[in-house]
Amino acid sequence: MRQWYHANLEAWTAFRRRYLKELATPAATAAVEKLHSLAETKRNLTLLYASRNEERNNATVLKELLEGSRKPPSSVGRSAVGGSRIRKAKRQ
Repeated sequence: MRQWYHANLEAWTAFRRRYLKELATPAATAAVEKLHSLAETKRNLTLLYASRNEERNNATVLKELLEGSRKPPSSVGRSAVGGSRIRKAKRQ
């Protein structure tokens, strides 16, 4: 997918949607849960990317997902109750 996006840089929205859909697959769900756990226990978490574009890359999508600033597909990340509780706590 990353290679597809680099060949189609104008397709950021499509890349983001497809990447979140990929993160919702059973194969990726455990990794996303582990990433959420790391984000909760670590003060700093570094997300790496191989793109030249610092604003539009896979790491920015993961950052949005971890911060809860973008609504992920329902099967990605925290359970609906736990995730919303974390987002509400951050807003207060």
